[in-house]
Amino acid sequence: MRANNAGASEYFLERKSIMQELKPLSFRRHLKYRPTYVEALFNYGNCLQYDLNAINELQLILKNMKHDSIGSPDLSKQSQIYGEELRSAFALNFIKIEIRKILGSIEINQLNWKEMAMDKILLIINTHLNVEAGELRSRFNKIEYNKKLSSYFDVMNAENRLNYLKEFMSYTDMYFSSLIEESMIKQFQLNSNYFDLLKMSLLKQEKETYDSIQYYWNQALDMDKTYYYCYKSLADLYLNAQDFDRFIDINKKAISYGEFETNTEFYLNIGNAYNAQSNFSEAIVYMEKAVVEIDETYIQLYNRNLENSQSRLMGLLNQKKQILNFIVNICYRSGDTENRIKYQKLSEELQ
Repeated sequence: MRANNAGASEYFLERKSIMQELKPLSFRRHLKYRPTYVEALFNYGNCLQYDLNAINELQLILKNMKHDSIGSPDLSKQSQIYGEELRSAFALNFIKIEIRKILGSIEINQLNWKEMAMDKILLIINTHLNVEAGELRSRFNKIEYNKKLSSYFDVMNAENRLNYLKEFMSYTDMYFSSLIEESMIKQFQLNSNYFDLLKMSLLKQEKETYDSIQYYWNQALDMDKTYYYCYKSLADLYLNAQDFDRFIDINKKAISYGEFETNTEFYLNIGNAYNAQSNFSEAIVYMEKAVVEIDETYIQLYNRNLENSQSRLMGLLNQKKQILNFIVNICYRSGDTENRIKYQKLSEELQ
């Protein structure tokens, strides 16, 4: 059964409506874009991925609450979607994603960087809360949050920047999660079966949504086997689920059918997956294939004698060295002393 992604698509339409008022020219151009059928299948899968992210966000909040079941609900009759809770989780997920982008682009040496960053962060929060239009928006204390944000920025400098940004993201996550928790506790006080029913509903929706994402992205690949983003997205989906067998399979398909200029990324993915499964011999095989591809790419680039190619050549050598060192670690874990020494020597020769 394929999931209905009304949550994500409806959320984005409302968000676009609000953002269009703020950035009319860029959003009007965006709305005029007409995707191909393959792109539409991929984009639909992306909307479902956002649904899955919201479901997982809500599941994480529930897990951290560590609530013990009290009631005895009839779970066989469970059909409620819990749309308000999911909309809040949508908002929280996107607020965190977009704030990370803003924080990652901060230039402390720039004049008025603090005011500019704070304005952008509050704009993002207000936009998503206006779309959510529920408990999250009603419980958000702008003055309290703004004061906390300012306190982090006041002590931030080039040296401690990363630490304080990490602390602020942690605070943002906990703050908005606590607002959702308060709302759920309120529902529990009205119905002692609330948490059990919510958990079961999320498990059902998670499976349906996960299966649907696979369906639409695989449909897109059936129509265009060279569509890189489907391979990449399916690989990420399987990796997040720790489904290593499917993760390996989709990367092998990318190598066989993708017709990409280089398959280094996919060889490394497969090697990492085999390593995670403690299949060290296969891990080394695919890491070696990645090294061979890097060597071939290096030779081709070197022979072209292109202007400003030196940085790319150095990048390839650094990547090769990292892979060789990774193989050394695999050999160490597997007790393969002979190959560990061999690859250690090859790595040292690149210095």
